[in-house]
Amino acid sequence: MPKKKVKSSPTATEPYKNFLLSLKFLGLGLDSSSASVDRITLADDRSAGHAIETGFGAEYKVLTQNAGRFVIGASYSITQKKKEATEPLVAISASFSALFELSSTPDPAQIERFSQNEARLFFWPYLRFYISDISTRMSINQILLPLTFEFKA
Repeated sequence: MPKKKVKSSPTATEPYKNFLLSLKFLGLGLDSSSASVDRITLADDRSAGHAIETGFGAEYKVLTQNAGRFVIGASYSITQKKKEATEPLVAISASFSALFELSSTPDPAQIERFSQNEARLFFWPYLRFYISDISTRMSINQILLPLTFEFKA
């Protein structure tokens, strides 16, 4: 069955569209990270055939803003543990920040909306690479995140 097209109000979306068009991405980088592994328990559980669950958490927020620029922070955590366990066997966390510039006067509400929606598109490729790389360097089974973030965080 075809999906019903919903028309949005031009007055509600036009200012945000102009905000997005005036946006310039200046850069993104890793601010902090940590990783830990319980190698003995992980090896024992894998060799015993126990199922390992992977958990994911994400938080996005505006860190700072001024007349023409703003910074958005993204914090992620990934854990692997046995279903019934409380302590993770593997824990990886990473925080990134991205700098943006506007050619128009920023509206704090639009910046907040952007930080909770479209900004994820900037962070996701960096996170995917980082998690894949760090899990390989930890000598554990490589953790591969999907191409998109369409799962519950």
